[in-house]
Amino acid sequence: MDKLGHRDRLREKLLNSKIGSLPDYELLEALLCIALPRRDTKNLAKELIKKFGSFAKVVTAEEEALLEVNGIGNTALSCFRLTKEASLRLIKEELNNKPVLSSWQSVLNYSRVLIGHANKEMFVVFYLNNQNILIAEDIYDYGTVDQVSIYPREIAKRALFLNASAIILAHNHPSGETKPSKSDVEMTNNINTVLKTFNIRLHDHVIISDKNFYSFKTAGLL
Repeated sequence: MDKLGHRDRLREKLLNSKIGSLPDYELLEALLCIALPRRDTKNLAKELIKKFGSFAKVVTAEEEALLEVNGIGNTALSCFRLTKEASLRLIKEELNNKPVLSSWQSVLNYSRVLIGHANKEMFVVFYLNNQNILIAEDIYDYGTVDQVSIYPREIAKRALFLNASAIILAHNHPSGETKPSKSDVEMTNNINTVLKTFNIRLHDHVIISDKNFYSFKTAGLL
């Protein structure tokens, strides 16, 4: 097969297709063409999709897992990282300088891109001012496969430093099951208790997976 001709056809298909219409493997193949200009990337793209499940799961996968695939190196990792960062910037634009409670779907979308596809638990704290406008966010270190350690006093200390009036918590469940565990509930209650001491409101705690979410507030747990 004429590799250059195939790439030209793929590039033309990408440019002429409707947004969102390309299958995952072709989109990934096009991205890999940029990272690996001298390699046949069609089979590599299909291998990655088979291993991780989707385009989104590939570009958000752990670097160590990606490097286990023959043909993936730092250049490909950089392309994947750039794709994720660009996606985050596009979604976060919808949150900038506006009350996040009126852009709730954007909060969920942003959280999903940020942590929803990770294979270990991650925890994000969104800090809001008195107009519920996002002023900062913190991503806590990776935990184990099913646990991440969060200290309520650290969150309160950071909120006071930022002069935040409210926060939103989000963390992921790599299993895909978004129902909170007993420790999730206890942790949320502990954080809420500490925040109340400083008159800081906990608007919600959201558990995110790659497809679903669970809201503590909607469930009546806050």
